[in-house]
Amino acid sequence: MESYFSPSDRTTSHILSTIGKAQISVDFCMLTLTRSDIASALIAKKKAGLKVRGVIDNKTDQGTQFDTLLVHGVDVRLDVNSGLLHHKYGIIDAEGVLGPQYIITGSHNWTGSAESANNENTLIIQSNRIANLYLQEFAARYKESGGKDTITVNVKQESNLIPSEYSLSQN
Repeated sequence: MESYFSPSDRTTSHILSTIGKAQISVDFCMLTLTRSDIASALIAKKKAGLKVRGVIDNKTDQGTQFDTLLVHGVDVRLDVNSGLLHHKYGIIDAEGVLGPQYIITGSHNWTGSAESANNENTLIIQSNRIANLYLQEFAARYKESGGKDTITVNVKQESNLIPSEYSLSQN
């Protein structure tokens, strides 16, 4: 787990570096996205053949990258419950079975003011289990907002969950 604080830690450079590690997919849920460098990184991953999907709540902020992402083929959706999605996370390679998976989360919107003016925090977590939990949440927001792509969450089926015996003991 890595922790960064804006504006002192150049948080956007760490977000870009983590997006750069993607080999399969990048999924994101954001209140707003106005940073063109992050949009360019997402577009580059899309052009490289990766799945890039997102849900954004606000596409009216000055400098919004929503339309730019759409024009370049990124599967980005506007949240159907406008004003309620205050999420700020990115998920890297959560549909993969092999390799590291990452979560980028915290109070840092992917905006210029989050990088240079606001006191924000960001966690970058490398954990396949946590990435899968975020992917399940993302899949719900994505489908709710009209997303049609299939999202595979890694659900492990456990066998022998019925106990063969039980007992009650004095506490």
